[in-house]
Amino acid sequence: MQIVQGTINDRKVLYFDIDDSLNEIERIDLESWVTYVIADDVSHPLLNRYAEMAIDKNLLYMSATGKAGSEIDDLFDSLIVQREIEGMKLPMWFRDKDDVLMTTWHDDFEEGYWFITSVAQYEDFPIKSVVVVNFSQISRFGEIQVLTERIRSGQFP
Repeated sequence: MQIVQGTINDRKVLYFDIDDSLNEIERIDLESWVTYVIADDVSHPLLNRYAEMAIDKNLLYMSATGKAGSEIDDLFDSLIVQREIEGMKLPMWFRDKDDVLMTTWHDDFEEGYWFITSVAQYEDFPIKSVVVVNFSQISRFGEIQVLTERIRSGQFP
């Protein structure tokens, strides 16, 4: 895990490059959190497990980018619907049929990061943390740090 320097809208940003394990992210406590998923291949062996774990940890909002962005959006939507239909565990904020796990996907990497750090809101819970998970082959931490600085200084969008 890498912690991005500075906050955006009082949101702390945590960054994870996911190679062959989710152990590090599974161990951290998260409260009122959102995630930004970077992936080019929806068949990554840990992607479904991450989605399940995120829902179990009461994820409020998911935004995705990369070649598989749209498919990741569908994955999270499908898992929530499946859990609801089968009577499985739902997030603690899920109280009635009007509650939904918000999901979006973005073709533009920078726009997606700006959206999840600056625009995404959840009506009843202030967002405290943004967890960036990168399932692609190349680390994006440097880009995330630069984007964070640009957003904080008002240069973006």
